[in-house]
Amino acid sequence: MIIPMTRGSSREAHSHEAQPETLPLGARSSLSPLVSPSKSPRATRPARPRATRPLSRSRPAGAYLPPLLGLFAVLNIGDLASTYLGLASGMREGNPLMSTLLGHYGFGALIVYKALVILAVTGGVYLLRSFHLKIAHVTIWVCNALVFAVVVLNLVQFAFIS
Repeated sequence: MIIPMTRGSSREAHSHEAQPETLPLGARSSLSPLVSPSKSPRATRPARPRATRPLSRSRPAGAYLPPLLGLFAVLNIGDLASTYLGLASGMREGNPLMSTLLGHYGFGALIVYKALVILAVTGGVYLLRSFHLKIAHVTIWVCNALVFAVVVLNLVQFAFIS
């Protein structure tokens, strides 16, 4: 229950607490130096808040996507190089679409196709990032894993034939 207090009430008369003295700016208090905030050794400086910085800088959302997309491009270049080595050593292209492109337009068509794949995946991953960052990360990791597996398979097949 809250009871409003008025001047001269019995509660105020029985109060043993001293009311703080209000001073104009620059005026000194009549209190002893031991109690005065201006003379107290602990009150000479305001307490600094504790710094709660992380040990390392946090990266903004999606900061790992450009390096992962760069890895995707490098892996596709590795796929082109391993395909070129395999074709030069007498192997044939296992991908039907790539095989058709090779037959009609030559190896330059594979380079254009891979460049278009890199651009399409990059655009798709950035589009996914605008909806859900985690899905974009999973997508690029799956793409990188698949192309890495293709490169390793090409190199293993090339090693067995040589």
